[in-house]
Amino acid sequence: MPNARTPSIHIQRQTFHEMDFIIKDTDTSVANAIRRVAIAEVPTMAIDLVHIQVNTSCLHDEFLAHRLGLVPLTSHRVDEFEYTRDCPYCSDHCLHCSVTFSLDVQCTTDEETVTVTSQDLVNSDATESQLAASVQPVHLSLEKDHMESSSSGIVLAKLAKGQRIQLTAIAKKGIGKEHAKWSPVCTISYKTDPTVQFDLTKLNAVLSERAKRALVASSDECLAIDPKTNQLVYETAFIRGRISLPLDCVKKMTILVSECAGDPCAVLVYNNDPNQFYFSLETTGALSSEDVLRHTLRVVQRKLNQLSAHLQSTFQENLHALF
Repeated sequence: MPNARTPSIHIQRQTFHEMDFIIKDTDTSVANAIRRVAIAEVPTMAIDLVHIQVNTSCLHDEFLAHRLGLVPLTSHRVDEFEYTRDCPYCSDHCLHCSVTFSLDVQCTTDEETVTVTSQDLVNSDATESQLAASVQPVHLSLEKDHMESSSSGIVLAKLAKGQRIQLTAIAKKGIGKEHAKWSPVCTISYKTDPTVQFDLTKLNAVLSERAKRALVASSDECLAIDPKTNQLVYETAFIRGRISLPLDCVKKMTILVSECAGDPCAVLVYNNDPNQFYFSLETTGALSSEDVLRHTLRVVQRKLNQLSAHLQSTFQENLHALF
């Protein structure tokens, strides 16, 4: 790693679905690796195969199967499942690598319409395996801070009189690289400190009261004057947004500092090589935000170990070839 110091993570805010955290003492390549791994390489459970026995709704079979695949399933025990392609216990699917759901909803003649939701999915393997029973549509989870169980569920279809949907769905373990339905995150992004900002301590020492007010007026609400100390401070939106100062504001600062016999270059602070990254993470509910971060770091560590072993092996082979 290019930075000599060990990277550190500081969690600022955390709920079941969301987390804000800071990674310090690293570089952009590592921050982006964490973002990409969280999206594409953290495993979850999702419906992959759908066997439709009856479908007289207005939706095509493929459209209905696609909707079922995008229903998030609780995956806090996903590590205990095998990938179907690697399962040593079966050639197709079994309780070690999959979970079977059934759905059978019909609109009777007494009802105008019936809404089919994810709450109508019944875990058929729940009585046979505690591991399988742990996989449920997210609104049925009893985890702390999760969606309330009284939720109406995710809408799959609407049935008119006489229409019916009967199907069997098989959920399997996978990662976002294979299909987006296995990605555990709605979004994960990071920001850095502004590329250009001011050293406010030096700036306050140089500028007069009139110059400070003139600079605030040209800052596009990035700067303000603290009424208690009468000093220049950054606006909260500027700090949270991690944006650069407007070019007009930088030009104005240069003129005002020069008029006050100061050095504009000493006031400017550049951040061309950031080493602190502000992450925002939101999950689908399949995994908690803490689990997503933990799995992400585990995958990154495994990849680095594999790379290290490969390089070591290549080095040994080349060494033997020379001697």
